[in-house]
Amino acid sequence: MTASAQRIIPILLAIVFLCVTSCGRIEIEVEETETEKITVVPETEEITEPTETTEPLELPERIPSEPDTLSLSDAPRTENIPTVCEVIPLADDTVTKIVQQTAYADTTAAIICTADFHWHFALFDDDGYISIARLSDERLFNADLVTLTPFDNVFGHSGVTVSVPTGANAMHRMYFALDGEEPLLLASTVKGTVAQDGMLIEQYTMGGILNLYRMEDGSVICYDLETLFHTAYADAAQVDVSYFNNFLYQEHHGLFDIGITAKDAIGYTDRFTAWLDGDVISIINNADMKLPDYTYDGTQPNNDAAAREWLNVHLGTDFVLRTPIDPTTLTGDELQAYMDEAYQAGLSVLAAYEISSDILYGAIVWSSDEPAYYVNGNTYSDMKNPVFPTFSAWESYMRKILSEDLTHELLARDRIAPINGELWGVMGTRGTDITMSESGAEVTSVSDTEIVYTVSVDILDPQNDLPWPVIDTVTHDFVYSKTEEGWRWTKLYVYN
Repeated sequence: MTASAQRIIPILLAIVFLCVTSCGRIEIEVEETETEKITVVPETEEITEPTETTEPLELPERIPSEPDTLSLSDAPRTENIPTVCEVIPLADDTVTKIVQQTAYADTTAAIICTADFHWHFALFDDDGYISIARLSDERLFNADLVTLTPFDNVFGHSGVTVSVPTGANAMHRMYFALDGEEPLLLASTVKGTVAQDGMLIEQYTMGGILNLYRMEDGSVICYDLETLFHTAYADAAQVDVSYFNNFLYQEHHGLFDIGITAKDAIGYTDRFTAWLDGDVISIINNADMKLPDYTYDGTQPNNDAAAREWLNVHLGTDFVLRTPIDPTTLTGDELQAYMDEAYQAGLSVLAAYEISSDILYGAIVWSSDEPAYYVNGNTYSDMKNPVFPTFSAWESYMRKILSEDLTHELLARDRIAPINGELWGVMGTRGTDITMSESGAEVTSVSDTEIVYTVSVDILDPQNDLPWPVIDTVTHDFVYSKTEEGWRWTKLYVYN
C-alpha cells in the first residue's frame, strides 16, 4: 500500500453535548459551533526540549534537532466545562431489561431498558438503579453492540466509557467520570485516549477543522489546530491537517501530517510533520526528515528451533538457516525441491517490500499506542521480530538469498528500515492481481554457474462466473546463479 493510502483519513464526526431537559432527563443532541480565527505569530526561535519519559527513544541523528515551534496557547480554542450528570432514580419495576453491566469501584455500571422503551446508562446502588444518561429509545438502539469499559486518567479522572456504534465505521463514545461526589461527562464522541498527564488527544472534523482536546484548570479545552497552522502559514491558499490518533512519534504524543498549498499553486508544495512537546507543537518539513545513519555489521538471524518454526509458518521456509549446499550436485526431484524452497525464500523477501511489509510481524498484533517514526511520507513501526533482532540480521538474511544488486535495490525502497539499528517497517499491503494464478514451476536449465527456474502463470478472465476460466498462460524465467558469496537469485521479481 502506498504511503498516502496508509495515512489515517479523518472521519467526519459531530460534536455531541449532553443537555438537561425540563423533565430532568439527559438527551444527546448535535450542535454545530464555529470558532473565530485569530492572528497568530509563532515564535519560531524558541525551542522546547523534548519531554523526558521513563524509556525515551533515541532520536535519529539526521533528523533536525531544532524544529520550528507553535504554542498551543496561540491556537483558537473553546472551553467545555465537564457536564455534571443529574442522577435519576429508577423504580425496580421500571427496569425491564439489562443487556450489559460491569463492576466499577464499589458500584455496578449497566445498560438498561425501562418500561417506556428508553435505554439508559445507569449505576446500581443500595437504592436500586439510577440513570446517569438516557441514550436512546428502543427503535433507534442496538444495545447488544454497546460496550462498557473502565478507564483511568482521562482528563485526570477515572470512570466508565460507554461506546455506542452509530454506523458501519463510526463509534460514539462518552466518558463518564465516577470518581467524585457527582458523575461527570468528561467528553463525547471520542475515539481514543492518551493516559498520560491527564491529556486526551482527539480528532474530529466539522467543515474540515481538526481539534485537540485536553484538561486544563478543570476545563476541557478544544483547540482548533487547522486554524492555528493556517494562520502560521499566512501565505498558503490551503492547509490540510491529518492526525494519526495516539501514535507515539519518537517519544512524543500525537502526530500530525500537514499539507501546505501555496497561493496560485496546483497541488502541495510542502508537507510537514508536527508533534506535541508539552504545550508546544514542533514542526519539521518532511524534506528535512531522514532515516538515521546505518552501517551493516553482519549480525546473523536467530537460528534456534523457535526461529525456524516462525520462518516456516510466516515466510514459508527456513531455507536460509539450513547448511548451504551446491544445487548442481542434485538431480531430479531433489533439485526441484531445493529450487522450490529457494524460490519461496526469495519470494517472501520480495513480498515484504512489494506486497506487505507487515508479513514480518507474523502473529504479533501492532497497536496505535506503539512508538512510530514518520519520515518523508512513511510511518514506520517496530517489527519486534523474533528471528531478526536487528536490521542487520534482516539484511544478512536477504544477502543469503538475493544477489548484491537485488539486495541493494530492495534496501533503497525504504519500506523496511533501520531505526537506531532496530528493524522497523511500513505496514500495509498493495495487494496482488487476482487475475493471475501460478499454475506450476520447474527447473528448465542447469549449468555449473546458473539454474533457470521457470514459473507458469495462468491468466484468468474475471468477466465470467466463478471459477474464472483460463484465457492465457505466460511463463517467467528466474535465474539462480553462482556468485562469490554462493548461490543467489540474480533475476527474481513478483510477477503480479
